[in-house]
Amino acid sequence: GARDASSGSSFSDIASGYSTISFYYVRRGFTPFDTSSLGANATISSATWSIPIGTLFDDINDSNSWINIYASTQASNTALVNNDYDNIGSTAFATQIDLTGMSGTVTWTLNATGIAAINKTGYTLIAAREGHDVNNSSPAASNANSGIRPTFASATLDVTYTLSSGFLGLFI
Repeated sequence: GARDASSGSSFSDIASGYSTISFYYVRRGFTPFDTSSLGANATISSATWSIPIGTLFDDINDSNSWINIYASTQASNTALVNNDYDNIGSTAFATQIDLTGMSGTVTWTLNATGIAAINKTGYTLIAAREGHDVNNSSPAASNANSGIRPTFASATLDVTYTLSSGFLGLFI
């Protein structure tokens, strides 16, 4: 399959592919956000995850050529190690977005699962995966890629929320 490794090395892509020297590769993106300023009394109504796309490569261009976001369970909120590669969930936080025509900044709207995963008193860990990775589908073509090279440092998590007053009324 396309993703049999349990650890990885450093890359700046979210991609899958098959190289000219006969090996498959999968690259995943990790974006931690400090969301502790929301506070425990926040009620989140919606959220989006956005990332600027620097380069798009879609040589494969099949039904698995898309990106979506998932939970990350990386060991540290502020650093990655090679073994974090496999610390990524399989339940989608949004609707997948096809690579075709992706440019500029791309935004995913979080679903109920994604919203529930926002940590109101700590870090929210979001990771991105390409479709061949998610479906464990090997790319059919040699020397072909499917993915994006985003600007991870410019990724954003925009959260719409309200604060409850925390007032407890006593009626006698």
